[in-house]
Amino acid sequence: MTSRSAVLYLTHVWSPVHALRYRRLRQQTAGIADCYLLFHKSNDDVCAGPKNAASGALHVFHASELPRRLGYRYLTSDGLVPGCPHFAVIDFSKRRSYRHYWLIEGDVEFSGDWATLLQAGRTTEAGLLASHVRRYRDAPDWGWWNSVSVPFPA
Repeated sequence: MTSRSAVLYLTHVWSPVHALRYRRLRQQTAGIADCYLLFHKSNDDVCAGPKNAASGALHVFHASELPRRLGYRYLTSDGLVPGCPHFAVIDFSKRRSYRHYWLIEGDVEFSGDWATLLQAGRTTEAGLLASHVRRYRDAPDWGWWNSVSVPFPA
C-alpha cells in the first residue's frame, strides 16, 4: 500500500550536509511517508550524489521549464521567487498523487525526530499547514506581511 503522505526534501545544491539531512529525514519518516528528493538543477547535469542518495526517489526539475510544463506564469521575470517553491511541489504532485505533501527545504535544520512532526499532522483534513516562524520585528522587510492574517481571540 502506498503512503498517503509524501515528504519532499528540496534543494538546489548537494553537499555532505545535504546528504546527511536527507538520509536522516528518509530514515525517520520510513513507514509514515514516502520520502523524495526534489532537486533543482541549474544545468543539464545532476551529480551522482543526489542520484545515489535518492535511489529511485529523485524528482529533478529546472525552474525555467516549470511555467511551460504547468501552464502558469512566474510572479517575477526572474523566475522562481526566492523561498517560494510552490511550482516544484505542483510539478511533483502532477506525477505522484498523495493526500499530504510535506515540503522540507534544504537549509532546514530540525533537532527533533521527523516522525513526531509528521505524526502530529497525520490525521488533519486541513488544506494547508504551513509555518514561517518569524516576528515582524525580526524581518520587517519580508514582502508578504500585508497578506498575513492572524486570528486573535475575542
